[in-house]
Amino acid sequence: MKEFYDVVNEHDKDIYKEIEQFMISLGYKFKRAKTRDVNYLFKHEEVKKLILKYAIVDNKPMIKLKFYASDDYSAFFHEAIRKTIEEYDFNYTGCYKCGTCYKEPRGYTYHYDDNSYFRCGRELIELDMLDTSHLDELKKLLLAQHNFHLFKEL
Repeated sequence: MKEFYDVVNEHDKDIYKEIEQFMISLGYKFKRAKTRDVNYLFKHEEVKKLILKYAIVDNKPMIKLKFYASDDYSAFFHEAIRKTIEEYDFNYTGCYKCGTCYKEPRGYTYHYDDNSYFRCGRELIELDMLDTSHLDELKKLLLAQHNFHLFKEL
C-alpha cells in the first residue's frame, strides 16, 4: 500500500491508517487492483461485494465506498452522493435491472429541486476529503454495509 500512502499528506495518513485498521479488524485484507491506476481493494473472504477502495485520482488520494445499507447518514455523506453523481455527468444513474434490488432499491437517491437521481448500490460513492470529524460515522456506515452483505447475501 506504499504507492497509495506516498501520495497522502502527513496529516491525512492517520485517518487512512485508522480506516485501514478498522477494516482489518472486520477481517478484510487489502489487495492492489490489477489496473494501471493505483487502487487498493479491501476484500473479505465471506463478503463477496466490494465495499471500500482506496484510489489515487488526479494524484490525490480518495476513498470510494458503499454505504446504502444505512439510510441514516449526515449531510457530508449525502453531499458525497451528489458530488459523485455530478462528477460523472449524471451517468451511472438509474436502475440497471441487474437483479440486485428485490423488495426495495439498493442504492442512493439524491433529490434536486426539479428531479431525483438514483445511483445503483453496485456503484461506489467517492469521498475526496475526509477529516477526523467524519471517522466515527464512516466506520458506522462501513460496519452496517459489512453486516448487510455478511448476513443478507443470497
